Amino acid sequence: MLCGKPGEINVKDEALAKAMIAWLRKPPMRRPYVQREFPELGPGLREQLLSGSHEACFDKAFPPEEETS
Repeated sequence: MLCGKPGEINVKDEALAKAMIAWLRKPPMRRPYVQREFPELGPGLREQLLSGSHEACFDKAFPPEEETS
């Protein structure tokens, strides 16, 4: 989404792959929260499902805020 390059998520578990496809086919406002639906995926992969953004691209576009003390 941010870099313009296609991304993919490789899933070896057939049940998980089917669940991801079913989740993506639902209208966005009717999907369960991705964190609840796929807790086994890391935040980067969940973001890619949500927005299509690769984890590295997302981190580059939205770097963590620096803490001030």
